[in-house]
Amino acid sequence: MAFCIDSWTSLDHLNNFIPAKLIFLKLLNADLSEQSFFVNKIIGFIKANEERLFLEFQDMYQKDIPKPDIFESLKNYLQTENYYDRLRTVFLKLKSEQQTIFNKRKEIDGIIKAQKLSETDDYRKVLESEKKSLWGLKRMIDNRSILEHLTNKGLLPNYAFPETGVTLNARINSFKAKASENLPSEKQFEIVRSANVAIREFAPDNNFYSQGYRFEISGINTFDWKDAGTLKKVRFCSNCDHLDDAVGTPDNVCPKCMDASWSSSKNVHTFVKLNAVKSNTTRERSTLDDSRDDRQNSHYNISKHVKLKDGQFQGAWGMREIPFGIEFVKNVKIVLNNLGLSSSVDSNKIIINQNENIPSRGFVTCKSCGKSTSSPHLPNYEFHNGYCKHKDEIYKGKSDSIFEEIFLFKEIDTEALKILLPIQEIESQEQLNMFRAGLELGLKKFYGGNPQHLAMMDYSEYNSKNGKFDKYLLMYDTIPGGTGYLEKLFAPLEFTNVLELAYKSIKECKCQHQGKDGCYRCIFTYGNQYNQNQLSRKESERFFKKIIDKSNAWERYSDGLGSLSGNGQIEESELEDRFVRSLRNYSKTNETKGVSFEKNLIEGEIQYELSIEKGDYRFKYFIKAQKDLGRAESVRYNTRADFFIQLLSADYQGQEIRDLKLLTSVKSIAIYLDGYTYWIFR
Repeated sequence: MAFCIDSWTSLDHLNNFIPAKLIFLKLLNADLSEQSFFVNKIIGFIKANEERLFLEFQDMYQKDIPKPDIFESLKNYLQTENYYDRLRTVFLKLKSEQQTIFNKRKEIDGIIKAQKLSETDDYRKVLESEKKSLWGLKRMIDNRSILEHLTNKGLLPNYAFPETGVTLNARINSFKAKASENLPSEKQFEIVRSANVAIREFAPDNNFYSQGYRFEISGINTFDWKDAGTLKKVRFCSNCDHLDDAVGTPDNVCPKCMDASWSSSKNVHTFVKLNAVKSNTTRERSTLDDSRDDRQNSHYNISKHVKLKDGQFQGAWGMREIPFGIEFVKNVKIVLNNLGLSSSVDSNKIIINQNENIPSRGFVTCKSCGKSTSSPHLPNYEFHNGYCKHKDEIYKGKSDSIFEEIFLFKEIDTEALKILLPIQEIESQEQLNMFRAGLELGLKKFYGGNPQHLAMMDYSEYNSKNGKFDKYLLMYDTIPGGTGYLEKLFAPLEFTNVLELAYKSIKECKCQHQGKDGCYRCIFTYGNQYNQNQLSRKESERFFKKIIDKSNAWERYSDGLGSLSGNGQIEESELEDRFVRSLRNYSKTNETKGVSFEKNLIEGEIQYELSIEKGDYRFKYFIKAQKDLGRAESVRYNTRADFFIQLLSADYQGQEIRDLKLLTSVKSIAIYLDGYTYWIFR
């Protein structure tokens, strides 16, 4: 849609259909199928002038021509009905929203009539107040400009948040003063935030601060739950990030990591796309006092999922020795789930993507009025809005005809660059944050500014080649479909340039001469202000130098980075990986004391050597993972040790000690990290 709007703007076609001043949306009584409806006029014009509009749009990029296949892909999409259906659907959904408001007002009138509520009845006052609020909400929709609405729905470019926005409809009530004859005033607000931010900030039970008020998020819109893709049953894996629509009979194991949790009935839940939320509070509760900081924010369980589309793999480049690499995926779906409050109390727990002890209910939501909470256990909690026809019903601990237990989600289809992180170097969240900060610095230097539409997230992907999880930093485009920026970076020379720019800026930063280990000229940014105590300019310089020194060793990997990260390593669990990393870190810390730790690739498997100095003595040990043991090693029963450590040699004042029995009766040990440690005497 952005392409035709740009064409209209340049050719002044827009004014043929939409006057220069704002148009107010009044759709409730409109027939959207009539050719006279302005949307159908626009669609008719585009169809009649497709070729000319496309060529004029293409001419706008003569000075900066993108790849030719981008134009071809755009042209093909323009010629499908999906393009026009997106525009129609926006207004069909808007009309449906208005119809829902109209129906709820009728419901309120029906309740008042059926219960014969007098004008002085307290319940009727609540209903009348809600009826007034609904009418105010309808007026806000009527007064919304078409261009504003198309922008909020992601059909017109909005570089502040290019995804479809999430809308907060808020109402602030005032009580009638005792001595006043005037009716209490009400304020209504419509606030739009990007989906990426709203998945947390607009979640039920949270407080959102704007325009001098604290808006308590009390519910979500449920009128659009019947729309395709908004509410759906989803099956998820407990072991990895795989999820899929729960249709038909499930596989016995996860298609991605082969984990048996996939087939469990507990691993199916209702997911709802977050589109709009509500807030209904009083002026006394919502007004902020500037004399103190009384802001409160809730913390949620968030899970991240990356779904790589089949046939979209574009190849990979890597450095085998570090290992380090990049892999470009043209079409990837990134899903963020809000699973409810971290503090929520629920005896029924689930595991999703290795996030443990997640309350299974998520957000308990009334299907009729949308009142929603992640803490239904709180005393005297009201499960419904005052006007709800089910206001006397309470939640009974499970989904039923009135309540739905839901997880909230947002998703985006875009392009991504997977950056394989060397596990030898990136062993903690602090080190990951350092690399990320340095990479962001390199991108700013490379592009001559901050490419704010490029986002990053850490990501663990199951590697079927070694049965473990590889650590990635996923860089993705927040503009749906992508902009081509990441494809440009997917080249050894270009990406090395980014790394070199980061390294040079970090190495030459003046903060090192001022007694500082980082500043806003190098690795500090507004985005990492809360973990700057974990960042080190000196450590970042060392890490980037190691990669730069190997930048002439890029290799092409036609089958992806999984083969690079799994090369030679046969450790079977994260605990075993930690054991090796602990030995490596110990050797680094005690390098000046004569401790060293090396790995060697022998017949396709990585094995290790550990050397230790103790006074005049020097010992060398051989370490092998997944070692089969039996009678030949003086073990009574056949078994497999997680690690087998054997004393290879010992020196005293530089002279080899040939009779190792003089040193110790223990020549080797077998370690079982998931069980016990056994000493093997020889």
